[in-house]
Amino acid sequence: MVIPKHLRRIMSQPFIAATGLAALIHSTWSLGTFFSGDQPSDPVRYAMWLIPAFLIAFSLDVGQLATSAEIRDGQRSKMKYLTFAVFAGATYYLQFVFIASHMPTVPLSPGVRLDWGPLISFVRDAAVFVIPLLLPLSTTLYTFSQDGPSARTATMTIRQTTKTEVKVEKPAANALPIVDSPQIAAGTTDAIAGYTSSCEICGWQTIKDTKRGATNAKVAHNRHHHPAAVLSSIEQQKGE
Repeated sequence: MVIPKHLRRIMSQPFIAATGLAALIHSTWSLGTFFSGDQPSDPVRYAMWLIPAFLIAFSLDVGQLATSAEIRDGQRSKMKYLTFAVFAGATYYLQFVFIASHMPTVPLSPGVRLDWGPLISFVRDAAVFVIPLLLPLSTTLYTFSQDGPSARTATMTIRQTTKTEVKVEKPAANALPIVDSPQIAAGTTDAIAGYTSSCEICGWQTIKDTKRGATNAKVAHNRHHHPAAVLSSIEQQKGE
């Protein structure tokens, strides 16, 4: 089964996926309430209230998860940062709306000192701002916790491999392998003057206007049709 690219990225980031799932329910309630009013009790109306809000909240979560995974993979452009910031801000706002509508009055414990009451009450009441911030903040910290983009290593590997292949396939002109040394003969064939290049392996033959053209044609022929013989000649020259 072929797994979509974005789904693979989300599955590879379980922490981000867990935080997105935790925010999904509260974001759905906030969107449904602001779009369609209070949650209805009738099953049909409830489905019409729930489905659009769930789809919007789900798309916001998936967008944030996918953007986070792309940034961690090395796609660190300004637009990626802006996109992630918008998704994180939307998550915070929707979580804030939910907790501001559901936060109960939490009394202080009798064990709290009376002279500490104002300070502790302030810290407790700040939960309406702090708790909604925890999910987007943890996602942001996790997204940017990776030092360097992993894509850079892959790019350097490709370049190094290409450089190695060029060295093997294109030996220096003054040290061509034995099999690349064509048998060049000047003469006339079918009333066409030129230089004849032939292959001692398969009997291939061609005529070029210049000696260099005949040489290049033979070299190209051997590399395309007899690569094993070319590599063998290279090994022989290394042994000598």
